[in-house]
Amino acid sequence: MTQCSFPDHPSGSSGKSRAQSVQENNESVNQETLDIVLALLANLDLSSISAMRLVSAVLDHTNIGATSAATGRSAPPMATTPLAQVPSPATATSSPLVSAPPSPSPARTPPTPSPTSAVGAAPAPAPVLIQTYQGWAFNVPEPGVQGQYYLVTRGRRIGIFVAWQTTSPYVTGVSHATYTRISSVEARIAGMRLAIDNGEVEILQ
Repeated sequence: MTQCSFPDHPSGSSGKSRAQSVQENNESVNQETLDIVLALLANLDLSSISAMRLVSAVLDHTNIGATSAATGRSAPPMATTPLAQVPSPATATSSPLVSAPPSPSPARTPPTPSPTSAVGAAPAPAPVLIQTYQGWAFNVPEPGVQGQYYLVTRGRRIGIFVAWQTTSPYVTGVSHATYTRISSVEARIAGMRLAIDNGEVEILQ
């Protein structure tokens, strides 16, 4: 009897090895193609949207080729180099303008009036002495005071006064006022005392 020898491995195993070899070859070609495309993209001036579209198209084409040759073994995940990020425009934050309050103006000081000499001012009254007689007090000029003398026996005040400007406030406009001009103070003091003795003096309002 003639014996037939059979191969150690079935024919199906040989076909599977050829499919794996084709798949590995395709994966190598796809990887090289992707590397070349990425290198070209790095030298091109494309917008971010155009670059993403181109990469997606290449990846889709690569995945289709890899899927057709796959025999059940999943391909390892492919790492892609991220494209240069396009900086987003910075949003300018604007703060509302706040007007500064106006600085307070310094208060104006009213000008100080310059001292001026009074024109036509009344002379200062001559110094007087007060004498008392029989309970009546009357004015007497100090010794040595010169001027025109007036003896007032009835008025707002009584006594001997120097100058008309000093005498007028006590007799002008006063009803029943009595006064006379004199030349000697000493003689009029005696006359004042005599008028007091005779009841001829009176304080009027």
